[in-house]
Amino acid sequence: MRFCIPVLTLALSFGCAPQSDKPGGAEPITDATSGEAGGAMASSIESGVSGFNPPKGPDDTFAFGPLGDGPDLPPSCYSFDPPVWVDSDLDEYPDVESTATISCAVTVTNGEFTLESTYVVLDLAPGVPDFNFTSSYDGLHSFAGTINADEPGEEFEGQADFHDIGSDTATEAGNVFSIQQARDTGVDVFNAAGNPVYRTQETTGWSLSYTPGSVWGRGVGIVPGDVTVAGAWGVDVRAGEFHQRSNSSVVTISPLQVVDDVTCPTHIVGGQVRATFSENGETAMLDVTWLGCGQSQASFTPSGG
Repeated sequence: MRFCIPVLTLALSFGCAPQSDKPGGAEPITDATSGEAGGAMASSIESGVSGFNPPKGPDDTFAFGPLGDGPDLPPSCYSFDPPVWVDSDLDEYPDVESTATISCAVTVTNGEFTLESTYVVLDLAPGVPDFNFTSSYDGLHSFAGTINADEPGEEFEGQADFHDIGSDTATEAGNVFSIQQARDTGVDVFNAAGNPVYRTQETTGWSLSYTPGSVWGRGVGIVPGDVTVAGAWGVDVRAGEFHQRSNSSVVTISPLQVVDDVTCPTHIVGGQVRATFSENGETAMLDVTWLGCGQSQASFTPSGG
């Protein structure tokens, strides 16, 4: 039995796929799980591309939402150190290390969220208006209440702990702007007795390079252009005796076409990436193709296929 709750991170959606009969088998991804895996990877890339938008500072409070489609947070949940971020070169990054923190509890229909997050950002070249910064984030968000299962009537009382830890380092070279991203995102689900029911973990370690199609500078949102992705992506799912771990190397087959926030909130409207999984001397491939805004399609090639 597999469990999902409405605001789970993208990694858990992979775990809600039909389960493989081969825990840790030779094929890290199967036909049964490739669609969910492709959707998870697409969501991670879309999230990564959003890093080319301005940072989330005191004047952009509600963009710093910890759960994406989770509850809206009141201003009292946020604090900033220093209270006013100093940006002498007006490139949207603070001259000194600056921190945004979320700490509060929010009640929703079927339970309560406890939210604890820290986001730290620093301009690596203060005084020079460029794309050159480092940031880090560390969040632990817990939900306690009714957890919805993947089949009607299987709801149960329990707790889900979401963790999100990572860092970004940004650089620019001519008209190419790059972010090196490292991220560890996961969900642990427990029943009312505190016993583990489900665990999923997603890791990324890749570089995204953005080539805008027109003049682009900090302080404005993404403009139409191309993004390429290269690096590593993996997911690890555990539920009872079931365990599947899949690690891959990711390359860009066709540059990702990105557009502004208004045209597409998730930015990517076209392009293709490929994840290659190698285990026990066998290789499988997962291609993800964007057909439009928020529309991605996964195509799986098993080992020997």
